[in-house]
Amino acid sequence: MASLEPNQVTNKYFSASERMSFCNNIKIGIIGAGISGLMCAYKLSYDGFDITIFDKSGFPGKGASHVASGMINPGGELLDLPYSFINCSIESVVFWNNFSKKHNCILQTNGSLLLSQSFQQSKINKFQNILKSTDIEFQTFDKKQLKYLEPDISPKFTDAIFFPKDINLSAPNSQKIIIQHLIKCGAKLKREMVTPITIKDQFDWVIDARGWEADYNDLLCIKGETILIENHDIKLTRPVRFWYENNIYYIVPYGMGRFIIGATSRIEEDANPRKARIIGLKLLIDVANAFSNRFESSHLLKLNNGIRPSFKNKTPKISYNGNAFHINGMYRHGFLFSPIAAEVIRDKILNRDNANSYLFESNFNHS
Repeated sequence: MASLEPNQVTNKYFSASERMSFCNNIKIGIIGAGISGLMCAYKLSYDGFDITIFDKSGFPGKGASHVASGMINPGGELLDLPYSFINCSIESVVFWNNFSKKHNCILQTNGSLLLSQSFQQSKINKFQNILKSTDIEFQTFDKKQLKYLEPDISPKFTDAIFFPKDINLSAPNSQKIIIQHLIKCGAKLKREMVTPITIKDQFDWVIDARGWEADYNDLLCIKGETILIENHDIKLTRPVRFWYENNIYYIVPYGMGRFIIGATSRIEEDANPRKARIIGLKLLIDVANAFSNRFESSHLLKLNNGIRPSFKNKTPKISYNGNAFHINGMYRHGFLFSPIAAEVIRDKILNRDNANSYLFESNFNHS
């Protein structure tokens, strides 16, 4: 296995061309072409590594990120994640903004809203108190202010928290852009089913980003379901989230009168990603109608169904065994955490310090 001495790549006397030449002799195999695997490849491509990506379902892969809505909403995730992860994930907003400018990626930059009705006042007040103890930028809106910002939001919603820095990207578009970039950089894409064990002797480093199909006994199967509908009677300029029957659901405007409505919360015993329950579809339709009865006249364009692999604490885990890294447990945070996790792995390979490694320090060990 090729290795790097500490600080060898970052040595000030090591020229850019010498560094690229050195890294090009190091072979890295990545298993999984979802956003985690693709982001690892993307970050490593700028150092000139010899990269091969495997995915049995094609490129991009057909796993969790294939049906993601693309919301980058750090503050809103405080309900699920510790602040240390939220504070770090703000860097992802910066990354995706820069990525969009560099690659002309479709990106919405109007922020996002968390809505509540009058009988949910205690919930939104509690969340506001949590936010006040952080550095996350937010604003509170009453019914009148909300109506001014989004005229088509139902008057049943009386309060809102506005996150002005939140963004929403096109998940399919961004993954296709990464793949095009990797091909230009000389990365090899192979539609094959492999495991870290079967390819470990072919590569200096292996990155296992298979998600649910990886060999973890403590992963939870969280069902991710979305519907794509068309309705030209409702106008929204930014994603909204709101409580419905004690869970939070989201509606994302997708342009041309299309909306994605989704949820990621239900633990599912049947791990077949191709199976969707009628109850899941019915729930999302009920959510749409709860938001506005004008959604009743919508056309259903598509039902998406996927598995969100998660650990109990809902935070991602990075571990390594020999020359193999394992990254998993992104839950619904793949686009939020993949740029950070990819940098942690890249810097581990390059023997460089990474200020965010502490997030994974309890997990970043030999498995």
